[in-house]
Amino acid sequence: MTSSDSAEKRAAPPGDIRQSGSERRPYIRDTEENRREALVAATQSLVAEGGRPAATVRAIAARAGVTPGLIRHYFGSKEDLLRAAYVALMDGMTNKGEEALAAAGAVPAERLAAFIAATLRPPVLDPKAVGLWAGYLHQVQSDPGLLAQHESSYLQFRNRLQQLIADLGRPVADGQLRQEAIACNAVLDGLWLEGSVLPGHFAENEVIRIGLRSVGAILGVTLTDFTPRRQAAQTRREMMRYSAVYERLSGLGSAKWAVHRLAREMAEEGIPVIELTIGEPDSPTPPELIEAAKSAMRPGRLGYSDGRGEPGLRAALAKRYSERRGRAIDPDQVICLPGTQTCLYGILRTLVENGDEVLIGDPMYATYEGLIRQTGASPVPVALRPEHGFRMRAADLAAKITPATRVIFLNTPHNPTGAVLTREDIAEIGALAVKHDLWIVSDEVYEDLIFPGVTFTSPLDLPELAERTICAASISKSHAAPGFRSGWVIGPQEFAAKLLPLSEIMLFGNQPFLADMTELAVSHPSPIAAGMVERFSRRADLVATALDGKAGLKVHRPEAGMFALVDIRATRLSGQEFALGLLRERHVAVMPGESFGEGLAGWLRLSLTQPDEAIAEACTQILAHAQAQMAAA
Repeated sequence: MTSSDSAEKRAAPPGDIRQSGSERRPYIRDTEENRREALVAATQSLVAEGGRPAATVRAIAARAGVTPGLIRHYFGSKEDLLRAAYVALMDGMTNKGEEALAAAGAVPAERLAAFIAATLRPPVLDPKAVGLWAGYLHQVQSDPGLLAQHESSYLQFRNRLQQLIADLGRPVADGQLRQEAIACNAVLDGLWLEGSVLPGHFAENEVIRIGLRSVGAILGVTLTDFTPRRQAAQTRREMMRYSAVYERLSGLGSAKWAVHRLAREMAEEGIPVIELTIGEPDSPTPPELIEAAKSAMRPGRLGYSDGRGEPGLRAALAKRYSERRGRAIDPDQVICLPGTQTCLYGILRTLVENGDEVLIGDPMYATYEGLIRQTGASPVPVALRPEHGFRMRAADLAAKITPATRVIFLNTPHNPTGAVLTREDIAEIGALAVKHDLWIVSDEVYEDLIFPGVTFTSPLDLPELAERTICAASISKSHAAPGFRSGWVIGPQEFAAKLLPLSEIMLFGNQPFLADMTELAVSHPSPIAAGMVERFSRRADLVATALDGKAGLKVHRPEAGMFALVDIRATRLSGQEFALGLLRERHVAVMPGESFGEGLAGWLRLSLTQPDEAIAEACTQILAHAQAQMAAA
């Protein structure tokens, strides 16, 4: 096996037109970022010139100087690229306010004035930006993805403005800060439009002065533009450069959680919402674990730790995996890190780099694409089909393998579908990994939440896959302890040795008192997992009974985990459209399937962690909403 320090040349991605004769040029580190930026810039310019209809696949590709196939390769679809271009536009404008705050002083009035001034001067004040924004605006109501991003950007800006107003320390009545922020935001929006479209009608910095006076009048304070005294420092900041990881991750994640964020906003305003969006365990952390952490702190288990993890915890994990997998696992095969997310970050950072490809099931957990892209590698979606129970099929994998493929990324039990790979599935997938010399990475955080009648199998169970398999897990789900951020990686000793320097650079070891608590947790069966399994399985049946086969809805019953899926394609709405309507009209929050990839378009993911009564009421509202949509159609 090879890791990311390999000197092998990487194959260029499909659609690379930069070649000489029949030979492709060697793949260089920054080409992927350049292409993504070129596609976004081309999309923005076309929308600004002729509106969204002008941004056809061929027109975008021609202007960016690439083949049309690269749009799907880097963004999944043209619609995803259009949304990424909109995100880049909005981020580019809102980020100037944040940069101004970073350069401002500590005086609240000065900070508010700096924020306002930054939103009313170039490059935010720009006729081209207004044209591009207008090109998107008329599509916002008809495109739920754009609508979600528009709402997210608006709330982000308004909330920042509200916080700056609150920092002024004036006595205010209940609800006054929100109303003032809305009023001030409306003033700034109007001035931005006028100042951008009719710049010749204003003297230098006049738009800023009007904005400061107007906002000051609303708030009853005097605001002065302090920017000139800090202009030199601001100019230096604008000249600073950032790594490519920001561009790799831009546009990922924000819109996926728009329904969840909107539900939280509604709840904060006093609107009761049944929240079925995230997988927060419905049990408290076992008290004995909390006591173990406290007891470890009292005698001083607060010093620096081993970069691999505390010896006692690694020994306990090695014993646990040796017993579960049926073969010896050595403590030197274990690295302890803060939660499964950090584990997967470290694993992928160690295995892949720019130009590599990672095969991953679609649908997928919302953060997986970002975890892969942060390395410079590209995720290659492999369809997980409902007719096959959303289990990954070796034949579908084989069709996606290229010379650039380095990793098969598994998630079993799977989030969001609750699918569990069988031993036969893993053997067939493993045979492909052996044939093509690929790593297998397996996220197994839901292992202890397997439903009755289902058998869990890990790639680590198969001896022939042991030297190419790396597993990640944590106590977040099994012990209802996500806030403790305690996870681990199990892999070959050579891999663990190569991950160790990264672990030490990032963390310089985990907290010893949390390691002692986790050692206790993994040394015995979870005292709460069985109860969660019983409740989640029962609630999955409740959802199926309430919704399956009614108003065109279909329910996919999970085999594990804490989520159920509902197919709402018969309503002819996207998951995003259905979820936003359900939240606004019936105050039930669910995750749109599109948040987890194209493979779940037209589906909903429902968390099973709320009480039975809340689940039942949510199902009643989902059914009523579906019936209303069907009747309207």
